[in-house]
Amino acid sequence: MTGIEFLREAKRLYPHTVRMTLSGYTDLQSIIEAVNEGAVYKFLIKPWDDDLLRHHVFHAFEQRELTTENKRLWGAVQQANHELTMANERLERMVVKESELRIAMQQAAGASRDALDGLPMAVFGIGVDGMLAYVNRQAIFQWPQWASALGCDPEPSMQAVLDLLLPPEQRQHTQGIPMTIEGRNARTWICPLAGLQQPLGCLLLVQTLTENALVAVGETA
Repeated sequence: MTGIEFLREAKRLYPHTVRMTLSGYTDLQSIIEAVNEGAVYKFLIKPWDDDLLRHHVFHAFEQRELTTENKRLWGAVQQANHELTMANERLERMVVKESELRIAMQQAAGASRDALDGLPMAVFGIGVDGMLAYVNRQAIFQWPQWASALGCDPEPSMQAVLDLLLPPEQRQHTQGIPMTIEGRNARTWICPLAGLQQPLGCLLLVQTLTENALVAVGETA
């Protein structure tokens, strides 16, 4: 098989690998097909520049590590969301006096805030009325212009990001949606929050990427 066929098969067997081709074969159609199918991450042509080759290999490792970290962070968000859901279900089953129920709800809310404050990314809570209802520590530190709208409608650039993420198909991206926000590379997630009786709104998560992180930048807010 050709090198492209080999990498196409490698993609099928090991889809999470980062694959590159270094070749003297320059058939444009083969290159286009390989890139479009996602069989190769980089197609490099001989003769090569040693420094440029090292640069591509370095960023390939960086891309793989970034993907692994995104999966870990998504798992942490899912776990936090699961714990919040379980807490809500426990509260619903409790048949106690009003004062005891109020104390339990306060404790659950405090635990939820602590969990979200511990995440290494900015978290914004959007209420069902569209207003910004919550920001965690990273949100205040990384996006102060957005966090300052707490209790009000989201700032225009934040609303633009929300508009991109709210369509249902965007919620399926477990690795986040890459985009450029005010000149900064970031990955973003939207997580709907289900209440006991009705939806509570959603969480917007924004992971700011390092300047040299190699990502495919999507829509720009």
